[in-house]
Amino acid sequence: TATASVAGATAIAGPLVEISGTNAITSFTMSTGWNGQGFCVIPTAAFTTTATNNIAEASTADANQTLCFVYDAVLGAFGASY
Repeated sequence: TATASVAGATAIAGPLVEISGTNAITSFTMSTGWNGQGFCVIPTAAFTTTATNNIAEASTADANQTLCFVYDAVLGAFGASY
């Protein structure tokens, strides 16, 4: 599916999501049925994530380079693959 980065919470609707835009993402809102699995995004622009809410560390996406997030149940947050 495709979604735009927003300056705040960004919806994740499936295991692979295309994210456009350059806004800073401060958390992920998971779709119904999510049970702790990770997900990957294909960025069409260089957005950033901040180390807040359910994101473990700040990161910067590279356009067209797949970025995966793994959920750490102990931290209650997602970690980025790069």
